[in-house]
Amino acid sequence: PNKEHNCVKECRTLGIKTVAILDTDCDPDLVDLVVPGNDDSIRSIRLLLNYLGDAVAAGRATIPQKPKDDADMSEYKAVPSIR
Repeated sequence: PNKEHNCVKECRTLGIKTVAILDTDCDPDLVDLVVPGNDDSIRSIRLLLNYLGDAVAAGRATIPQKPKDDADMSEYKAVPSIR
């Protein structure tokens, strides 16, 4: 949030929740969800993003899929897409 303050400000204006990797030199009050970690190390960022990507993929795998044919729509629930 220190270097990308314009993005954080724009997200707050638009009502978009912000998630940020922060270490001790950042203000945690500027973001909605703080992920403690080394925000200067590409290795640390890559590790956290791989973990988050795996969690998103696992969560999406639990969403019921639309049936191929329209014959059996009784079990299908419309799930809004995740953007």
